[in-house]
Amino acid sequence: MRTLVFTALAVGLGLLVIEGVAAVVLSALGEPTAAIPVAERRHTRYDEELGWVNEPSLQVKDLYGPGRTLTTNAQGFRATHDFDPEVPAGRVRILCSGDSFTLGWGVDDQDTWCAALERVDPRIQTVNQGQGGYGVDQAYLWALREEDALDHQVHVFAFISEDFQRMRYDRFFGYGKPMLQLVDEVPTIDGVPVPRPAGSSGRWWAATRTGRLILRVTARSVDPAPEPRLALSEATRIGVAAIAQLHRDHERRGRQFVAVWLTTLPEYQSQGVDPLRETVIANLRAAGVRTIDLTGDFRSLSPSEVEPLFLLPNDALFPAAGRHYSELGNEFVAEALWKRLQRLPEFSPAERSP
Repeated sequence: MRTLVFTALAVGLGLLVIEGVAAVVLSALGEPTAAIPVAERRHTRYDEELGWVNEPSLQVKDLYGPGRTLTTNAQGFRATHDFDPEVPAGRVRILCSGDSFTLGWGVDDQDTWCAALERVDPRIQTVNQGQGGYGVDQAYLWALREEDALDHQVHVFAFISEDFQRMRYDRFFGYGKPMLQLVDEVPTIDGVPVPRPAGSSGRWWAATRTGRLILRVTARSVDPAPEPRLALSEATRIGVAAIAQLHRDHERRGRQFVAVWLTTLPEYQSQGVDPLRETVIANLRAAGVRTIDLTGDFRSLSPSEVEPLFLLPNDALFPAAGRHYSELGNEFVAEALWKRLQRLPEFSPAERSP
């Protein structure tokens, strides 16, 4: 028995030494010895069609820092309660689709712009269907999946410029993801089932420094920089087609659909014309999609007024994904959206709450 204990200790010590040597070698080769912290690894699970989705019925206390908790309901949405399939009497339900800016990366459950919409009019009930790292393609596919699961009157589909860039790739931060292609001009899912993340299907060793060194030496990589599979122009064309398809689906069902361009800090700072933004918005409006561009709202503010609207890298536990909206930024977006949304028939003056 004593021999087995000593053998186990010796093996464990040897593995620690090997890991230490591997870390030194990786550092010398210019590769970071620690993975970039990704908040989504704390609250998502593998999905063969979407790549990753929220773990249902989960609460991660202080995920983004003290007092900034992320909660999911049994349906997988960011919410502290479940939703009935039917809209409650006297309420207007708004679905909020998008990426981490919609999920509310960096703020508490109640401080996302989607949740803040409920505070501008007590008749509004919102469902947060945002997910960190999603491109337009994944947000579109998730919207299709949940299209009839929850009745609603309004669907706000929000995105940033990076969401079209993500459509060019079949991976994101080590996660496999689906892609879209146009078949007879109809967006169609491609590349499913998506591959599982490294370490979840018998490659646990690849997550260790020793494993990464072995793969590096043998000219392989756990997550090499992915090569784009689509040109940006093609990804943009498919993304616009997907959003327009959602618009037509909602129109047939008698629902309101609104596309929203969320402005990022770099876009505010550039103060120039963004060809991608101009192309997307022009093509969506040409397709009859009600489209809101918040760039003008942000650019109407001075730099000193804009700075508090965004998180700085040292404001959160995950600096790699800083510069999302702060609590004030989410409130600003909610108020800017409400100025436009209240023009919809669902919020007519006769029905509008005080």
